[in-house]
Amino acid sequence: MADTTTTPPATDDGTTALGTPPEAPAAAGTPPPSDSSTTPPTATPPPETPPATPPPADAPAWTAEQLTIPQRSAFTSEDMRVIAAEGAAMGLTKEQTQAMAESRAEVITGLRVQWFADAQADPEIGGEKFPQAVQDAKQGMAWLFPKEDERKAMQEWFDKTAMGNHPGFIRAMARIGSALREDRPVAPTSGGGVGNERKSSVDVLWPSKT
Repeated sequence: MADTTTTPPATDDGTTALGTPPEAPAAAGTPPPSDSSTTPPTATPPPETPPATPPPADAPAWTAEQLTIPQRSAFTSEDMRVIAAEGAAMGLTKEQTQAMAESRAEVITGLRVQWFADAQADPEIGGEKFPQAVQDAKQGMAWLFPKEDERKAMQEWFDKTAMGNHPGFIRAMARIGSALREDRPVAPTSGGGVGNERKSSVDVLWPSKT
């Protein structure tokens, strides 16, 4: 049977009778339209390396080893490390911390000189009695601290603080040493005399505990 289907004639403007314009032929080399459903995902950039953390603003740019022990002081390297830690905590520079150490040493030196002069002028241990008082004080120290390492440690502390020159300290040690030299009990009684029993160093320093 013959095909009776007919194609409507084209109009003058190129449209079909049904009003649907014909598809224009694709130009050579034109890529086909992309399918949005198949668009590849965007690659995630690698994470950026964080910048190096700068040191805290208050971190000292110096060490205790850079400080100098003040002259005429009994400070040790350990003392300078303590002073350096204090300076760092206060946000001081090396120069400011060194000045702080020098100032402390100057104050202690001044006390040492002043207390020594006061001891020499003391009515109980001063004047012509001073040389013997010093010897008695040393004997008192030896009695209070019979162990050499303890006695050395205390002597270092007295030197650092200048307390070894304080007239009150020399008087106390000289009284003990004098009692030992004269073979007398070293603990005074409440009436101001000397007791009949020899007491320990703890009893002498803290008589209320007896």
